[in-house]
Amino acid sequence: SEQLMELLTCRARRRFTHGLKRKPLALIKKLRKAKKEAPPMEKPEVVKTHLRDMIIVPEMVGSVVGVYNGKTFTQVEV
Repeated sequence: SEQLMELLTCRARRRFTHGLKRKPLALIKKLRKAKKEAPPMEKPEVVKTHLRDMIIVPEMVGSVVGVYNGKTFTQVEV
């Protein structure tokens, strides 16, 4: 995690040092579950969220997130 902190900007480092709140942790937990339940070599299910300002962490790589833009969910492959 210290290697990740070196790569992040000051704003992102500050956010992590102050601790992640309940909603971002819940999103990471849902992404973990979707990746675990997906068959090997296939994309996991889309996880919908309203968290547009979530910082991408290495654990999220390989996931598919549906980000709400105020009208529809836009799929983003991380």
